[in-house]
Amino acid sequence: MGRSFRTIGFLSALVMLAAAHVATAANNPKPPKDPCKHASVLYVDDDGSPGGVGTVHAPVPTIAGALALASENNFCAVELVVSSGVYSEALSIDRTTTIRGAGNADVAVGNTISNIEGNFLTLQNLAILDAPGTGIRVARGLLKMVGVEVRGTRVAKGQNAVATGIGLSVEDGAQAVVFLSTFAQNQSQAIRVSGKGSKLWLTLSVINNTEVNPNLVDPITGLVHNEYVGALQALDSAEIHGRQVVMSDNAFSAVHVLNHARAHLSDLTVTGTTEYRAPTSSIYGGTNIAAREGGTIDLRRPHTRNADLAGMMNERAYLRSDGGDTSRNLIGLGLIGPFPAGETPIECAAELGTRSIDNEVPLSASGVLFSPPCLRGSSDCVPMSCVEVPLEPLPDWSR
Repeated sequence: MGRSFRTIGFLSALVMLAAAHVATAANNPKPPKDPCKHASVLYVDDDGSPGGVGTVHAPVPTIAGALALASENNFCAVELVVSSGVYSEALSIDRTTTIRGAGNADVAVGNTISNIEGNFLTLQNLAILDAPGTGIRVARGLLKMVGVEVRGTRVAKGQNAVATGIGLSVEDGAQAVVFLSTFAQNQSQAIRVSGKGSKLWLTLSVINNTEVNPNLVDPITGLVHNEYVGALQALDSAEIHGRQVVMSDNAFSAVHVLNHARAHLSDLTVTGTTEYRAPTSSIYGGTNIAAREGGTIDLRRPHTRNADLAGMMNERAYLRSDGGDTSRNLIGLGLIGPFPAGETPIECAAELGTRSIDNEVPLSASGVLFSPPCLRGSSDCVPMSCVEVPLEPLPDWSR
């Protein structure tokens, strides 16, 4: 099984990680410390016998079986070392757990991994492929991912189908650190971060070819379920802190921040976001980076290119972009207003310190009651402290 995440330069990763360690974490929330000092190690191999006890010579044949064995023995924490194979089993985490591929093993989990009881889960050197509904779900707990591929998460059928097809869902105050990982061909969203207190740190990772949930547009009203739009989405007061993320060929919207969520994205590259033609023949999306409905995006040195519609879109939201470029899009920056009365001061609507290069329309504004983007160096520029989202260092628990 090919591993696209291994193509990312490990030397660059080590440099970035070292830089993150230098930064202080004084402003980070402090989740409960893991009370487990040591983890019990169990070995998993799909060629193992049903009576395997988890040793090197008698491995457990399934990951779920190893988790059950940890529960039976009341291990405080468990580390599962998994040999190559496809493990088509849903996994529920009930204690501090590490699941990692052994050495250069090709390990694929073909179902959902759920960490919804507030535990600490680490995933390393494995893939989650073609999971139904959600690839990885973490609620209230902690998640660390290193060298993980999440691919082909499928939309489920049924009443709540619009809320499925998500590669990674971070919700209900959970925190996740994702490093050197790849999200590809997920049917609705690659990563969704939702709810107050929920945070994602995303570094040196790739998101591409995210598809569109066919249930996204109501067939009768034509309304879009905006809470499930975007390959990388933050909403409902959640936060994303990203560095050196590459996104390409995603459908509808690549980055989408709304409903008072906040994002700081440094050295982000987004290319080729495509429009979505609904069954009603209406066309939606095609925007690389979108701040909407009170969301805040703080960009540093972005490169946003070749979007079907807009490189950047600010729709009744807060957008700041410093350095980088928006180039070869239909629209370089789109502004849509107005804000509700009293929602935002004029100077906080948009500030663009980013070059516009070869866009068919550099700036498009409709329904905007405030000034065009504040251009740095102009006499009427007002600093936008209300838009700044400081980049938080990696939390202590992830190191």
